[in-house]
Amino acid sequence: MFDVKFRAKIIEKGERFGKWAYGGYTKVETSDGIRGFITEENLKIVEVDIYTVGMCTYREDKNRKLIYEGDIIREPQPNKYWAKGFEYVVQWEPCRTGFIFARPSSVNEFRGIDFSEYTIVGNVHDNPRP
Repeated sequence: MFDVKFRAKIIEKGERFGKWAYGGYTKVETSDGIRGFITEENLKIVEVDIYTVGMCTYREDKNRKLIYEGDIIREPQPNKYWAKGFEYVVQWEPCRTGFIFARPSSVNEFRGIDFSEYTIVGNVHDNPRP
């Protein structure tokens, strides 16, 4: 069985408030609205911000760090338009039933891309772009 891994920001009060939780994701509808929970590998369940949930792509960047939905990745080589290379946001695209990486003027699919030279430079929750 293939387990889908997610990450999201913890909203429970305590020393881990605002930190990332990783594991299985569950969404529950209550009388107060929708609440999200991550079940971590140690089976601890933590409440998370549903607006920060991102699915794991199971691809790694050049530093062997897993790439998640919402990550900002930088292409490996500079180009004539931007000295440090273009940056893209990783997004899930339901119509394509797959991940894409996007910037304002273009969208590219994950299929066939070697991410071992790309670098994660942040994510849309900790490092919002204008």
